[in-house]
Amino acid sequence: MLRAAGSPRSNRATTARRHSLDRLDGLVAASRRLDKATADLLAKPRVPVDLGQIIGALIQIQSAVLASRDVTIILASHDLTMSADLVPGLFVLGTEEMIESIAENLIDNAASFAPPGSEILVHLTRDDGFAHLTVSDQGPGVPAGELQRIFDRYYIEQHAEASNEPVESHFGIGLSIARRNVEAMGGTIAAENRTPHGLAVHIRLPLAPSGT
Repeated sequence: MLRAAGSPRSNRATTARRHSLDRLDGLVAASRRLDKATADLLAKPRVPVDLGQIIGALIQIQSAVLASRDVTIILASHDLTMSADLVPGLFVLGTEEMIESIAENLIDNAASFAPPGSEILVHLTRDDGFAHLTVSDQGPGVPAGELQRIFDRYYIEQHAEASNEPVESHFGIGLSIARRNVEAMGGTIAAENRTPHGLAVHIRLPLAPSGT
């Protein structure tokens, strides 16, 4: 007796599940490699590093990369100059590699959800004894109940579009790596939805004591 073929919708759902499993296998393999690299990174001695200088240099590199995607990194200031929004002289205890990894993962995550023609805003200020870094995008944002979970490794958000087919948003492991580095430096990381849409990720790192 022949088994009846599944419905087109059922077949699409099965294919989607297989695709998700393949991607998860790839993430696990990549995660193992990154775990070793991150452990080596965190083991390096901490020294005072200029947060604005490192992030400014990274922004210049990222801007060239993202230009092909019609996404431009600007600074959240009226004249949009690169220096106006990166407060100089904010030193934190860490390594250049740790700061670059944090900023690059936040920018990459924002770029992956930013619609064509939108802006990614990078804002660095002093907040009492902390350096406050914010990376914002104009993407769809995150359901309010999921804002803390996006920093979990392998977090996946599922939602339905007009076709009623499930759609997955993969935040990957970049935000998890960013959180690990931030917490290793004694800082905090959090996310909030923007109005009318978009996501802002806030990082607060303690400033290096004077004289270090």
